[in-house]
Amino acid sequence: MIQLLALEHTLADNECYIDHIAVDHTAQRQGIGKALLQRAQSEISSNERLTLYVSEKNSPAIQLYKTLGFQITKQHTSLLRGLLFNEASWIFMEWRKVT
Repeated sequence: MIQLLALEHTLADNECYIDHIAVDHTAQRQGIGKALLQRAQSEISSNERLTLYVSEKNSPAIQLYKTLGFQITKQHTSLLRGLLFNEASWIFMEWRKVT
């Protein structure tokens, strides 16, 4: 439960936050994560944005998000997340629909 609290995010106006997205390692690199994200992107209106946190160590996920148009908006280091997950550095990424 403490781990979930450490990853909580407070939503801003017009923000749709992607929380705890994962694909089992046996099913990775089959387009499942990409399809999930594209579906989320298709549901967003022009005044909303998708956001997510990703571990700085998760370069395949970061590359996928960048490929889908997400941009890094900030980096956050958390001692608590470092202790709980052995990953203190997290990247906040954002996607907005191009109109």
